[in-house]
Amino acid sequence: MLQEIFNIETYTMLGLLHLALHVLIYSGSGILLYFLRRRISLIPFYIYLGILQVFTSLMSGFYVLDIGWGASVGGGSIAYAATLWAVMLLYIMEHDLEAIKMVILGIIAIQFVFFLLYPYFGYLLGYAGSTNPLMVPPALFNVSFGIFWVGNLLALIEMVLMIFAVEKMKNLFADIPSVVHVLVVYIGVMLIDSVLYPLFAFPVTQSISIVQGIASLISKIFLGLFYSGMLLFAGIALKSPYIQKEDRTHLTFSDMLTLPKSDVIHAWRRAEENQERVRLLLDIISHDIRNYSSSSLGIIQLLKMEYPDLNEGVIDKINRLQRMEQQSIALLENALNLGTLEDTILQTQIVDIESTFEEAKSRLKESYPSLSFRFTGEDTLEGKNVVCNKLLELAIYNILSNMAKYRKQESEEVIIDVDTLVDDETVEVILSDHGIGMDEEEKKHAFDSLQERPRHQRFGLLLVKSILNQSDCDIWITNRPDAPDDYTAGTSFHLVFPRAEATD
Repeated sequence: MLQEIFNIETYTMLGLLHLALHVLIYSGSGILLYFLRRRISLIPFYIYLGILQVFTSLMSGFYVLDIGWGASVGGGSIAYAATLWAVMLLYIMEHDLEAIKMVILGIIAIQFVFFLLYPYFGYLLGYAGSTNPLMVPPALFNVSFGIFWVGNLLALIEMVLMIFAVEKMKNLFADIPSVVHVLVVYIGVMLIDSVLYPLFAFPVTQSISIVQGIASLISKIFLGLFYSGMLLFAGIALKSPYIQKEDRTHLTFSDMLTLPKSDVIHAWRRAEENQERVRLLLDIISHDIRNYSSSSLGIIQLLKMEYPDLNEGVIDKINRLQRMEQQSIALLENALNLGTLEDTILQTQIVDIESTFEEAKSRLKESYPSLSFRFTGEDTLEGKNVVCNKLLELAIYNILSNMAKYRKQESEEVIIDVDTLVDDETVEVILSDHGIGMDEEEKKHAFDSLQERPRHQRFGLLLVKSILNQSDCDIWITNRPDAPDDYTAGTSFHLVFPRAEATD
């Protein structure tokens, strides 16, 4: 009795081991081919998808793997799960409507060819004028034909359902990480397939019982878990932009079905042309336009030095012109830095927060020469070292600049309060102003992306958020601590950093 139990457990473990090996080979091949896309393009990955279609069609008739608990899984089911996995991988990596549509159209084309060949192969295997050296029974294709078209119809429905379910979950459960949406939907589609496939296939071929099909939930759970693990690994290893970013456009069903192939080709060409234009524009902004602005700023400073006796009205206009040029340079720098930060994880280092704050203050006073600044609580920064990127100075400058821009009307003095909270792991720096403040709606959208914010409104705060988030730091906005219920009293910016050991 014990020997029988041991044998059952051994076969179960071996069955799961073989299943895991299947998943590793199928998904590992897909990850490798996608990783090499920049060297050899995505064409080999598409060929890999086509090969999975062949395996899905044939492997179920060749072997069925016993994985214990009365459950088994066919080779075709493993290959089909790999097909769904590959489509999901392409989606989370490319998030490209045209690419997904081309994949589905390619799968339809392959399945149409199989639709024609299956009955013909079955006929040839039983034809007296053909040789069958391996003695493959004609039933392999004759019986499989009915199952084949039912399964492929379900496969297409499930692929489209899978993509839209991920987008719907992302919209409904925005607070949950996108990677969770992907994994839950993938496992869910596998479970749906385990129920729908036998229900639809049973009228076509009674050799697949509904009871056995429902029992296959166990095998589909294992397939879903194993492939989901590889999907998570692929998303992290290949740095999936879908998992990292939360502001992608949702797909529409009409787009999925109606975009013609010619539009896809034109879209690719336009994308390449647009990339060239963007590179040229960035080069012009970073060199030519910035140089002109810097030269203009230098001439203004020379005018003030050579003609110190100009009347007050002229001096005021010169100061305004100087401030506009300085703000233009700052805007250009923010735009360029934001462009370089896109989809980038910043390298961090130990930063002295006190000296960084002093550098940001100096730049602030140069940008607003007509304003006076008063800082309180700066001594709380002394000796504080944090882990962040060197762009922290730019982030602090943009916060201080925001406070200068949104000061009380007609005020020529900007008062900024500094406070620091330290625990064993983090350093929180609180910068508070006495400006016009932000209501709750403005706080909610202060860090919105370029597509969602009004043009030029608090543009620097988007850069601040990008720098801190991509340096594994954090930021949020509240009312002043001494007026938590009155936003008109001013605004507080809370910056939280990992704590670094103080240097000697």
